[in-house]
Amino acid sequence: MRGHQALIQMRLRGLVPLYGVEIETDARSSGWPEQWPQLHAEYGVHSPQAYVHIEPEDRLALLDLRWVHGLEARVEGIDPQRVNAVVEALALAGALRVIGIVYAPRPGGETASIEIIDSKGVMSWRK
Repeated sequence: MRGHQALIQMRLRGLVPLYGVEIETDARSSGWPEQWPQLHAEYGVHSPQAYVHIEPEDRLALLDLRWVHGLEARVEGIDPQRVNAVVEALALAGALRVIGIVYAPRPGGETASIEIIDSKGVMSWRK
């Protein structure tokens, strides 16, 4: 897991990211988990969003997810079982709400949404 240490440090100072936390679950990482702490340093308390990368080889049962307590979270990935498992784990860890988005790879490196999972059951959808 990457990106969570900066979020923990933020939370210890009594701060929260303005728009919650985005969690990637695939091997393909946008690089945001490494860059968002610098954005926070630049924008201060108005840091738009925290980013965490839960890598495919990470075992969810062994991860300390307390950093999500009281935050809204969005989970993205191409493996429906993995996205669902992360959504459930974050909800159990105390997230206010978790939205999971499952993508299907398309030619040219693009993706298309094929499922939305909502821990509150409001926005759930499957193609």
